[in-house]
Amino acid sequence: MALHFSTAGLALFLCACVSAKDAIDIPRVNTPAPGPWPQSNTTGCGFPGIPVSDVLAECTEEMVPEAPDIRGYWMTPEGHIDERIDMCGSRWIDVSASVVHDFPVCTGVVGDGLGCQDYSGPDIINKDSLCSPIVTACKFENDDDGNGCVNLYAPTGNPNGEISKVVSRCLQPDGTMIWIHPSAGTVVYTKVPKDEEPNCMMCVGGDHDGVTVTDVTAELPCPYEERQWKKCDYEDDDTTSSSTHQMDIYIFGLMLPIAFLQLVR
Repeated sequence: MALHFSTAGLALFLCACVSAKDAIDIPRVNTPAPGPWPQSNTTGCGFPGIPVSDVLAECTEEMVPEAPDIRGYWMTPEGHIDERIDMCGSRWIDVSASVVHDFPVCTGVVGDGLGCQDYSGPDIINKDSLCSPIVTACKFENDDDGNGCVNLYAPTGNPNGEISKVVSRCLQPDGTMIWIHPSAGTVVYTKVPKDEEPNCMMCVGGDHDGVTVTDVTAELPCPYEERQWKKCDYEDDDTTSSSTHQMDIYIFGLMLPIAFLQLVR
């Protein structure tokens, strides 16, 4: 059966085809560092103020069916927002106050070039912005109760190349998310409602209490443990700028097409 388009209809059809973008077509993002990844035995890693957001805003690909939908901001029982999660296709991105960990494809295979190649958040926070390279992989799996999880795997350090599960995030039937770490324990997170999502990062407590930034290029003077995501009133801030529009300054290279990656794996 032949398809017939008017001139306007054809233009809309072509525009939709051109604008369609899979997750792998969007460049990988990395935590700010003194140079391209991997930087080692140096300081200067970590977001200076508010982290990037909406990295996958242009992605039109459907999420893979095995992936639990844990997109959005998540807060602790005490009301502290700890992280933002973006997902599209088989891609998974976790953003915290200090780092962005981007997994272009969740394969569960460490070192295949499709997992996270970034820096340790705890080392940035606890060791004066120390750049400690990490390589991890993500995989969509179910827990013993059948709940969908995003599990992260990392090398054990053994010479035989063994990997181990380092953290799990599992979506619960009530909409909460359970975060499980083998040594840090378990946290039950609640999703931040859409109309309450933050748009700024604020210093809370300490010498710089109340200092706020809304632009990823701006620097906060307070340490990470005093930084909190907040919802700010843009009308009172003439310097406000969306972190989405500034995201490109933290992109360190383009993703290769899947077909090429499969050839070199």
